[in-house]
Amino acid sequence: MKNNIPDILLIYTGGTIGMVKDYKSNALKPFDFENIKVKIPELKLLDCRIETTAFSNPIDSSDMSPQNWVKIAEIIESNDAKILSLYISSPDESMKLEVILKVNRTDLTSIIHTFERFNYNIKASFMAEEEMDSLYNSRFESFMKYLNI
Repeated sequence: MKNNIPDILLIYTGGTIGMVKDYKSNALKPFDFENIKVKIPELKLLDCRIETTAFSNPIDSSDMSPQNWVKIAEIIESNDAKILSLYISSPDESMKLEVILKVNRTDLTSIIHTFERFNYNIKASFMAEEEMDSLYNSRFESFMKYLNI
């Protein structure tokens, strides 16, 4: 008989939410997600399996370097696009950075997929409405062709 207990995978990618205060040094340090049920015993009351993983090199705003900006530019340029403008901000009480990019392409699909492949979190993307309609129609046609095979 199959066990119907839900599985939860918690993935830590970086930033303040995964940090705890080290009272000896008064600095923030990464939370030990491997022992989450020890640190948060209430999780044992949930009827589920919880697994955790963390990026080997989480990045927060205090660790951003010119190499990180170069990587962002390389991702854009590897998709045959150019950066037209760039705006960087850091939300209040956060160690994350928000980067707003304007590029010279209207179809952002390949750029978005490349950023996601390198574990960047895409909050939003905007394309011209006619481009999005064309993209959705193309995907729908491909899906329908797949179903007919």
